[in-house]
Amino acid sequence: MKKMDVMIRAYRAADLEELSAIWFEASITAHAFVGEARLREQRLLIETVYLPNAETWVAIRDGEPAGFVSLLDDFIGGLSSRRDTRVPASAACWFRMPCS
Repeated sequence: MKKMDVMIRAYRAADLEELSAIWFEASITAHAFVGEARLREQRLLIETVYLPNAETWVAIRDGEPAGFVSLLDDFIGGLSSRRDTRVPASAACWFRMPCS
C-alpha cells in the first residue's frame, strides 16, 4: 500500500473557490435527488455564509486541497472530499478518534 501524505491546515480565504467546487462535486454525486438547481443555490450559501464563518480545516495532498471539514460550534456543518483524491483514514484524527 502506498503511503499518501496529507497535511491538515486552517482554512484561508483563498481556499473559498476550490472548497466550494469540492463541496458542489461531492453534493451533486451524493445528493443528486436534491437537484442541481437547488444545490447551486446552496453553493452560494456555502460561499457567503458557511465557509467564511465556520471553523474549517483543509486536507492538503500534493499541494492542493483534497477535502475539508467545517465546524459550527460543536456541530460538523460539512465534510467533503474530492472524488479523485480520497482523504485517508488518518483524517479521523480531525475528530480526535483513534488513529492507526
